Amino acid sequence: MRHIQQAILSLICCMVIPTTYSCEPAGLDWEKLYADYDVNHDQMIDQNEWKKLIHLRGQPVAWQKQVLTIDSKRIKIFKALDLNHNGLIDQQEMINIYQYFSNPCQGWGSSWGK
Repeated sequence: MRHIQQAILSLICCMVIPTTYSCEPAGLDWEKLYADYDVNHDQMIDQNEWKKLIHLRGQPVAWQKQVLTIDSKRIKIFKALDLNHNGLIDQQEMINIYQYFSNPCQGWGSSWGK
């Protein structure tokens, strides 16, 4: 009986673990980002602060390669993120920055187990 219970438990573990394993890409360290780049501490990024922020020093993310070749200063991205066109990117607008970063999990799992 004990061997049957162990076999069932092993089977459940073998079935559950692979389906729950997933890829979680790193996110921005928002606190560090604002501490490093929001020079006037207004919780918004202006174009001068943006020009320094684009280097993303100390952040665990990277720009998509096509972004770098098309817009090396990423001014087009700044303008796209500035939804209300006031020349500042607030915290709500800044969240959309993720669409311009590489996704290390893209395609992950599509060939896993094959």
